[in-house]
Amino acid sequence: MNRIRGCVHDIRNKIALIQHVLEYSLRTQENPPEHFAMTVRRALLPVPQILNLLNEIRADVIQAEAPKEILTLKERIDRMEFHKLGLQFGLDVEVSVKANPECFVISGSAEAIRRAKDNIVENAKRAGATRIKVIYEERPLTVEVRINDNGRGMSKEELEAVGLGFSSNGGGEGTQIVRDLVAQGGGSIRWESVEGMGTSTIITLMKPTEKQLRDYLEGRVTTFRGVSAVKKLDP
Repeated sequence: MNRIRGCVHDIRNKIALIQHVLEYSLRTQENPPEHFAMTVRRALLPVPQILNLLNEIRADVIQAEAPKEILTLKERIDRMEFHKLGLQFGLDVEVSVKANPECFVISGSAEAIRRAKDNIVENAKRAGATRIKVIYEERPLTVEVRINDNGRGMSKEELEAVGLGFSSNGGGEGTQIVRDLVAQGGGSIRWESVEGMGTSTIITLMKPTEKQLRDYLEGRVTTFRGVSAVKKLDP
């Protein structure tokens, strides 16, 4: 699994490098031949889809590696954690729960999710935010944790770069680390943003299927990896 993750990372970086070189060649030529410009644009067209696919493969590998358990949502809601982060970074914090606290979610590493929240709140502060609002919202198959800030937001180009795993300053480490941490925690992440108005970071946690929940509550399984259950061993 580590080898697959490393290969995906290397391929992704090489494709991104090729993308930057091709885009630079278009920007720096005053009057490029039309056939050259058209060829470059056609070559660039599938790049975002390829990078998204590689990001999904990487997240799937990380999730498959990470053992998961089933918790009630109230065990994952930590209002004090967000308020502590608000005090640490000088932000006003509001937490709203629009979900049944007794509903169940599949949970991976709690420490990974905590570190992801730290990064998200710190990024909001760097973007000039003065407040964040955290909303837990239940959906039929998932629970969304939406972290809204009132920072400077992102342009369409910056948002696309972040969605592909690159931070807005061109480096890939920040947002890719957050994506990996959320995957270790058993979830997925995406961003929405309006320039000048703020950014929403959305973490999605899956609910267990009826069979997964029944097996877990009846003690037939203890943890899950990927979509498969790890059988409980009798003493």
